[in-house]
Amino acid sequence: HINGNACDFKVIGQSPYDTASLIVEMELPFDQVIHEFGRWVHCGVRDTLRAQQLTAYKKDGRTQYINGILTMESLA
Repeated sequence: HINGNACDFKVIGQSPYDTASLIVEMELPFDQVIHEFGRWVHCGVRDTLRAQQLTAYKKDGRTQYINGILTMESLA
């Protein structure tokens, strides 16, 4: 974020899950795409791209990460 290599965003009229899924589906170049808490998408880039796909959620007040772009409902 600080160096401009990552951002958190929402697309008006589209769910964060759908946005994150579309980035992956379109095979856009990225280092990380994270569907965060069902509220926004984190997208990061760097010289070496890992194409890491994650979903962030809260469990017992702590942020947890799971591999893949998942809906919040599937984590309940």
